Amino acid sequence: MHRPGFVRNMKRPVVASILILLALSVFVFPVESFGSSVFYLSLAFFVCALLAASWKGGIGRGLEYLRLAFRLKDAPRLLLESVVLFFACGITTMAVSGIFLALGMLDTQAVYEKMMMLPLPVLVAAFTFAPLAEETMFRGFLFRKTEGWLARLGKGAWVAAALLSSLVFALLHASYGSVAEVGVAFAIGAVLCIGTKRFDSLWPAVLAHCAFNLVSVAAAVLM
Repeated sequence: MHRPGFVRNMKRPVVASILILLALSVFVFPVESFGSSVFYLSLAFFVCALLAASWKGGIGRGLEYLRLAFRLKDAPRLLLESVVLFFACGITTMAVSGIFLALGMLDTQAVYEKMMMLPLPVLVAAFTFAPLAEETMFRGFLFRKTEGWLARLGKGAWVAAALLSSLVFALLHASYGSVAEVGVAFAIGAVLCIGTKRFDSLWPAVLAHCAFNLVSVAAAVLM
């Protein structure tokens, strides 16, 4: 019986890990609990992106496609690039927030209020697993796939792909009920696309996103 390429080539430990993670998630993030959708949406992003990228070539090729392949000797460079991206995201956030403030549209207080309502496990997931999942879907898969679809645009293909993937990423944040949050998310998404393209690795974007969300959670808790 013929099996799809991604199933045939998928390593059993990876499949087992996903199933175990899903099983454990039910205990840590009860489906009916407030905020659990944050985790399950992230899990869906990660699994869907990984399976789509691994469809023909297996998990190894999938990780390479998503720019998630990792070599230990590259760790120092990736960490440095992560710091660069983190500060780029911070500067971008301040600049965009300043524009919304000048326009009298800085409504991010609503975001902090919603964050404070989330249970501790969800808050932890917000700066650990959620950034990994979002980067895997939006910068790892959607950005690269869209760039391929727009290849006929030549060198401008990756710019258009960055803008489109960042727009989808930004609209995902509309549920916070903050116009400024959507604007900031779009700008940060574009910065992370540039970083992913420039560094040819998704890990700097993942780590920078984790650090950025950690600062955001800390700010919400301390306010």
